Amino acid sequence: MNDLNSHTFWKILLVSSILIGALGLYTLGNLDTNISGDGIPNRPQSARVWDQAVQIITVVTLSAIAAIYSGIKIFR
Repeated sequence: MNDLNSHTFWKILLVSSILIGALGLYTLGNLDTNISGDGIPNRPQSARVWDQAVQIITVVTLSAIAAIYSGIKIFR
């Protein structure tokens, strides 16, 4: 890969990683929302919420690592 294409790749990876991380954090903040329409968060699904939270935290962590690595590649 030549230098220009490589630089563009790392920029795209940086931006997409930041967007995925931000979306994941937003989703994480809204896990305990009302999906039944009665104004009460769904209590029986709390185990499912924790499963989703672990998955989201994993994706956010990997996105942060990818963003840091691509930032190093860009600004080095």
